[in-house]
Amino acid sequence: MSSSSTHVYKVGTLVYSRASLFILFLWLLWGDLCYTLMETVIPSIMPLKLKALGATNVEIGIILISMPMTITALTNPIISFKSDRFRSKWGRRIPFLFFSMPLLCLALLGVGLGDWIAHWLHPMLGALTSGLSVNQLAIYLIAFMMVFFSIFNMFLNTTFWYLFKDVVPEELLARFISWFRFLSVVVTSLYSVFIFRYAETYSAWIMIGAAILYLVGFGLLCLNVKEGQYPPSPPYINGKKGVLAALETYWRECHCKPIYVYLYLAFCFWSCNTVVGIYLVFFTKSIGMNLEQIGYVNGAMLFTSAILLIGSGWLADKYHPIRVVIAGLLLLLLVVHPAFMLWLFFTPSQTVSFYLYFAFALFLSAPALALMGILDPAVPLFIFPSERVGQFCSANGMWRAIAGIIGAAVSSFLLDFLIRHLGENRAYKFIYVWQWIFTALTLFCVLMVYKHWEKMGGDKNYVAAMRDFSEAE
Repeated sequence: MSSSSTHVYKVGTLVYSRASLFILFLWLLWGDLCYTLMETVIPSIMPLKLKALGATNVEIGIILISMPMTITALTNPIISFKSDRFRSKWGRRIPFLFFSMPLLCLALLGVGLGDWIAHWLHPMLGALTSGLSVNQLAIYLIAFMMVFFSIFNMFLNTTFWYLFKDVVPEELLARFISWFRFLSVVVTSLYSVFIFRYAETYSAWIMIGAAILYLVGFGLLCLNVKEGQYPPSPPYINGKKGVLAALETYWRECHCKPIYVYLYLAFCFWSCNTVVGIYLVFFTKSIGMNLEQIGYVNGAMLFTSAILLIGSGWLADKYHPIRVVIAGLLLLLLVVHPAFMLWLFFTPSQTVSFYLYFAFALFLSAPALALMGILDPAVPLFIFPSERVGQFCSANGMWRAIAGIIGAAVSSFLLDFLIRHLGENRAYKFIYVWQWIFTALTLFCVLMVYKHWEKMGGDKNYVAAMRDFSEAE
């Protein structure tokens, strides 16, 4: 919206001038910085820590992927469904973020200090730990704390994303998400270059720092971002009440159109693609790179993709996010993954491997990452119904979590099988074959989403339609 003298932006009952919108973006981006660092430390540090403690790939996959995704599948629908229908003077998203925050930070500390706690507890427990080494106790403690971390992190991983749709004007949403992704990638890049090298020696202190930053930073966001007024919460199907009515409403609404089902499938296959990411550090080490080199390469790749993300946001606003994602998937399928399969066929020297990996990461992976940065959350936010965006995103999260659990289990068993028969140096090189297969399946489903999107109005007339369940069936 605009007048002759100043621009005014609206979303629901919220009205922004350019200055107030700028302040909103600053707070949301500040929250993203804290969120990104908190989310980065576990997948980057914990595989190395668990490996050093003697955990197998299967155990690493269970602790870092299968358990969190199981919790996601169970709790995401409940939190999201309730959040969509929650009404308070603080809004429908902020309360979920604010009250889960202290517990999340405590759980993060427990994960980071699991090995310290095990060394303290092991002699105190005496006979209770007979036959159990200190390292094994540490693995069990970390797994136990990961359960609590995953539960409380679910409040953040759901309602934070939905908050964007509720407070950011739709005409600026894709560009905001591109800046959001830009900051995320820059922060991750700086972490990779300056902090990741200490992942094996100062992991506990890194986790402590992430927990403190999140507690302070996200607390300030919750106090300074205001939600508007919402219409009354939508009723259950046929006006029913109770748990069974809620389950029926959730299931039937979330699966009422093929476009939504194909989008769930696309994220399921993409989840299977990405679950093997925690093992990439072992691939890079297998080709002769050390942690400092890995950090520099990943940092350069992420920083480059962050710059390119600004262009991706502009493209998404101009041509729609789904077209940008299709371009990214084609680049991955036809160029990026085949390039990294090079190490399957010959093993260059460590120096040549470093420069090849650096070139592929900078000139191939970075552009693909920039294009795929628009996939989540931009595509769901543009496809799903606004008034039930949390509910539909949670169904997407539930299905992708189930797919991730299966993908993590299968991929970790396959990797351990390949290690036994081919050795570690060769086994981890098959990661890119796995990713190629699931990138192809993701592309097929995204193309089906695009087909239905065009049928439902496309660029100019798309409406996130739902079935009228009041009609006789």
